Amino acid sequence: MKNFYLICMTGVPNYGDELILKTWLNFINKKYTNCTIWVDTPQEFSLSASILSQNLEYNNIKIVSYFWNLRDLSVRNKISNRIFKKKSVDRIIKSANSRMDERFSQQRFDVDFFKNIESIHILGGGYLNSMWENNYSILIGCDYIKNKYNIPVYMTGAGLCPAVNNCRIRRVISNFDFKEARDEESAKIFDINKGFDDVYLGVIDEAYRYQSKHNQNVADVMISIQSGLVDSIVFKKVINIIREKVVKLKSEGLTVGYVEAIPGQDTTAYNYLSDLIDEGYYYTALESMINGLPIKDNQLWISSRFHHHLVASSRCVKGIILCFKPDYYDIKHNSLLKLGTNWAFFNAYTDKILPEPQESSKEFSKNLKSIISHKMKVADTLYR
Repeated sequence: MKNFYLICMTGVPNYGDELILKTWLNFINKKYTNCTIWVDTPQEFSLSASILSQNLEYNNIKIVSYFWNLRDLSVRNKISNRIFKKKSVDRIIKSANSRMDERFSQQRFDVDFFKNIESIHILGGGYLNSMWENNYSILIGCDYIKNKYNIPVYMTGAGLCPAVNNCRIRRVISNFDFKEARDEESAKIFDINKGFDDVYLGVIDEAYRYQSKHNQNVADVMISIQSGLVDSIVFKKVINIIREKVVKLKSEGLTVGYVEAIPGQDTTAYNYLSDLIDEGYYYTALESMINGLPIKDNQLWISSRFHHHLVASSRCVKGIILCFKPDYYDIKHNSLLKLGTNWAFFNAYTDKILPEPQESSKEFSKNLKSIISHKMKVADTLYR
């Protein structure tokens, strides 16, 4: 029986990160009916609950936090990634064996465990960059295991910006057997292939998942706004602008809904807008993970969330991007705009007037088929 090892940023929970993992679990389990999938996450118990709540009928998943605990121990031992050497990895792993808290993992970090692993796969997302520099420990740990046991390491759909200026990290990434970034900026900085976000591997099923499960009406307009990674003054400015827009849309007879990506972070905006949201059209993050996003044809989306942009645009609906955190969210959203989603772009820090949404590009449907085909080829290559 094959053993596959996935590293991801799931369990927070966050709609996008959970969807990336779910996409790969679905793919691997369809291809290998008899395998064990080890999922390395910073939130073991939260991920276990998330998988159960989504009714993912997999009994072959083992959830651990080996590499994430390695990251935490590097912080605890004050070992900077800038001087992270192989001797440091040895020392940290020994330390992990003696100090690892049983609350976080039922198994000790024994590197010999990896003798039976087919491959290590670092799943996509925006968690490997200079905003969370300690996460680079994961890359260095993977490189160590790769060299020790000659295990292939893959990195797909990575968002690596804003990037750290560190030659060692570049060397580590270059040593991986397959590596791709989901945006041009990351690909250029680290001199790796420019690919696409991992969600594109199963995006069509995801875009229609809610509709296939539910027959009830869906709002004409869907809103999703984060409060994390944004200045409070800018956030309040955006809320006021969105309130004016929603009032106008409702005066035109349109129904308006709200959907979370991260519990708490996205609830703040809803609390400011709840008096304008039509009854029955509020969707929690957990509901979205279980049922999919409430998307329908000829809909309008107003969202700061990257994966809401990605999935909804795959139905060729119109949208307005609310862009926070320069050098991070702008790179993410622009990577989709370059594919042809044609969503209107609102810079929360510089713009004062919300742009009018544009019709979906006719070429995007063609591009989407090519993107999905490319992603499928990558997946088939990694999991032969």
